[in-house]
Amino acid sequence: MEYFQRLAILALILLSIFCINHTVKCDDEEDNLFSAINSYRATLNLTTLTQNDRAKCLAEKMADQFKNQPCTNTTGSNTVPGTEPEFSSYPDFLNKCHLNVSTTRDGSVLPACVPNLDAGLVISNYTQSQYSGFLNDTKYSGIGIGSEDNWIVVVLTTNTPEEITYSSLGYISEVTYSSSDIIGHIFEYGHMDTSEQDKSKHKMLLHLQDIEDTKLKITLWGHNAYYMHDFLANNNSLVSVVVIVQFARVVLFHPPTLMLVGFS
Repeated sequence: MEYFQRLAILALILLSIFCINHTVKCDDEEDNLFSAINSYRATLNLTTLTQNDRAKCLAEKMADQFKNQPCTNTTGSNTVPGTEPEFSSYPDFLNKCHLNVSTTRDGSVLPACVPNLDAGLVISNYTQSQYSGFLNDTKYSGIGIGSEDNWIVVVLTTNTPEEITYSSLGYISEVTYSSSDIIGHIFEYGHMDTSEQDKSKHKMLLHLQDIEDTKLKITLWGHNAYYMHDFLANNNSLVSVVVIVQFARVVLFHPPTLMLVGFS
């Protein structure tokens, strides 16, 4: 009995070592590729890419989807444009990584398949393939890398503020705090709420409508609320007023209630 207990303990130790080594190996491969891509961009006098946690989250989930696919001369960086595989769970990945389809339209997902993730081949798969065009692009500022088995995935992001349609906000299924650009015309607005002593907590409610005729309520606070209130009071003869709310903090609660709690 004691023999089997020792054998079981030994097996667990070996399994733990294997798992730790596997994790460290993946991290090393991802760190090496991250450094290599930024070194490559430096030779082109491009800015370095910064690591983006949400992009890394998506890269890891995509790598997990690719892992059971074999490496061929038509997969990964050799894929013919327009023939990339589609995953039905992609919207779920975006949601879990606090992203949505609208906000990722300018980003790029670049998978590569390299046997045993050989470091030299992994790097050349990005710097000496069709992917180099993405790495050369000045619009990208962030990066996330994930790997699984023979697959490694790079997700490139831009610093373009999120600009979304109101209806796309309905795809968010968790409490989230993200910055977005909102544009729409004012079809109704309320009075200033000055019930709080602190002037920064004075607020004004606007009702906006977008090009899809979807309506959205937004709340302006403090000096932003006063600025909008004064503008509307002094220009009440205008037929239509279109506003751009930039870098709004979107807060979605459950049950679903959307509030834009600020803008710059």
